[in-house]
Amino acid sequence: MTINRSANVDQDTLRGLHPDSLDDPAAILRLIEKASNAGVELSRGLNHRLDLETARIGRLTPTTIMLETSGFRRNSRNQVFLNFKLEDRPYFFATRAIGAYRDNRLEIEMPNEIFSTERRDRKRHPPSRHDRNINVFVNGGTRISARVEDVSPGGLGIIVPASAWQDKWRTLRIAYKAGPKSNLQYFASVRSNGDAKKSGWKRLGLVDSPIPMDGPIPIERWQHIAQGLGETDLPPSHASQHQNKEDHAKFVEFSDRDGRKIAGFLDQNDYPGDLTSVVLQTGWGETKEALLPLARTIVDTFSRYERPIAVLRIDGVNQRGESYQEPDCRIRGREYNRFGFSQPVRDLEAATAYLRSTLTPDRTLLVSQSISALAGRKFVALDGGKNIDGWICVVGAPDLQSASRAISGGIDFAVGRDHGMSFGYQELLGVMIHADRMMDDAADIGVLHIADGREDFSKIDVPVCWLHGEFDAWVSLRRVADMMSFGSTNNRRLATLPIAHRLGWSAAALETFGIVANQVSRIALGQSFEPARPDG
Repeated sequence: MTINRSANVDQDTLRGLHPDSLDDPAAILRLIEKASNAGVELSRGLNHRLDLETARIGRLTPTTIMLETSGFRRNSRNQVFLNFKLEDRPYFFATRAIGAYRDNRLEIEMPNEIFSTERRDRKRHPPSRHDRNINVFVNGGTRISARVEDVSPGGLGIIVPASAWQDKWRTLRIAYKAGPKSNLQYFASVRSNGDAKKSGWKRLGLVDSPIPMDGPIPIERWQHIAQGLGETDLPPSHASQHQNKEDHAKFVEFSDRDGRKIAGFLDQNDYPGDLTSVVLQTGWGETKEALLPLARTIVDTFSRYERPIAVLRIDGVNQRGESYQEPDCRIRGREYNRFGFSQPVRDLEAATAYLRSTLTPDRTLLVSQSISALAGRKFVALDGGKNIDGWICVVGAPDLQSASRAISGGIDFAVGRDHGMSFGYQELLGVMIHADRMMDDAADIGVLHIADGREDFSKIDVPVCWLHGEFDAWVSLRRVADMMSFGSTNNRRLATLPIAHRLGWSAAALETFGIVANQVSRIALGQSFEPARPDG
């Protein structure tokens, strides 16, 4: 069966997503010329390697633009989405390709509308009459009277007297002066500030939440992957020279709460003692087989130190692989027809229950990567430390809104959902999904917006190690740090590695798997094991 390409997104839909637009042809041409003269780089989405697709503006005519591209996918879709920033203002437009690529050049039609994109993730609206006036508390108790100009879920725009405000202030407490919120305390962090239209006033853009931020989580920047290993507790000469006296992998099956089969591989050794178990989640569009090098690195590392370990890697229900699929998910290319994030949470629930019933581990850790981090985070938050004792996340996405926006080249499916729009089937990095079903499920379970991540982290008490790719075009480090700063940060680690999003079987990938194995030993046993190298 031939799978249709992504449904086109019409101009009316784009106008609904970005109401502030420029539609005068002469003004559009002037803006594009200005961007060209400034050497502005345009971005589309992500290619199959998950590298950012970028372009520079070449030859211009009143009706066409020649792009000098880098990393563009050569797909059959002629609708092209492009983003750029000029004078700190973000822009977005949709247009069509004219003909095929020629030597990394692509000619496109001059857009008939250019949108100025919204900096805030959620739709803004005027405050209610009760919520217009607030007191802002800063600097250990200083109170400033402020007025609310607009609100959105998780965000506020306020104005304060310029004479009372200091730009160095970053964290606030908010108290409403009247109405049903007057008895509640809110916490906020300043994301933008500038002069208001009214002379003598400052306009502040805030992120607000009923959950306090513990303080910005420190970011460790590892210029070399080996920096993440730290000091090992045993030198290599003291570790076992045998990879394992008996290590093996076996195919296993178990069921979720609805009786649907889940297939996996259990990689383990036979050393005695307190058992550590690890559940591995697959990345976007992958199967359990892709997790083999990571599983082997963890098992071989623990075997070097003669410590027992069991690693379970699974295929998800209604995804690619050998686990249960609904009839409409058994068609090649349609495996993700029902994809959402509530089922992966149930998959993890079933996986940890299987380990408890068959191996009775002393502790269990979860390792997530890429988009699977959303279900992983939700499961860890809901679990409350009952079954998961630590979480390691590799190049994880903090929220579906920003991840899908980056992949698609700028289409904000989450905002579209808020406006009641429909997007139908969309191809995201080679995986065909039903965008509306996926967004509805993400909203229902609470992984769609960054505010969901903040709330989840406020409930997570187990140790967390998050490894972010310095060259990852998919994931925003700022959003990850924002999310991880809620709740206690004492047992959390956020570090950047010199890697991109897709690891594959590269040398950097194998080194990264060694970091994961090292962090498993640190969190599970309080010891920092030097990882076994892939070459043995």
